[in-house]
Amino acid sequence: MPAAALLTLWSIVEVTAPAAPARSTAVALVAVCAVLILGVAALAMATARNVTSAADPALPFRQALQRRAPDLRTDRDERERTVDLLARHFADGRLSEEEFEARARAAWTARIRRDLIELLVDLPALDEP
Repeated sequence: MPAAALLTLWSIVEVTAPAAPARSTAVALVAVCAVLILGVAALAMATARNVTSAADPALPFRQALQRRAPDLRTDRDERERTVDLLARHFADGRLSEEEFEARARAAWTARIRRDLIELLVDLPALDEP
C-alpha cells in the first residue's frame, strides 16, 4: 500500500512539475510523504507485533497474567483458564478435592488478575494444551 501511494504521488509530481526548481520542491514533498507513510506503516506493524506477543498462547498462563497489568479486572476467559489449570493440578494429585473446590470458587469470584495469580503461585507451571 505505501508503495502504491508513493507511485501515485510521483506521477502527480511528474505531470505538475515542469520547471526544475518546482520539481525539486515537489520531490522534497514526495520524500516527506514517503517518510510519513512508511513511518505509519512501521508503527502499525510494531504495534501488531506487541499485541501478538502479549497474547502469545505459548507463554504459560500465569506469566501472561503477570505481564498484563495484574491490578486490572479479570474476565471470564481468564477465570476459566485458571479453573482448568487448577483441575489439571487436582488430577495430578497436587490439590485435595477440598482445596481444588475452594480455589475454583475463588477463581470464579476473582475480581482482578492478581487474585488469579495468587491461586496458582504455589503450583508448578504446566505445559498448556
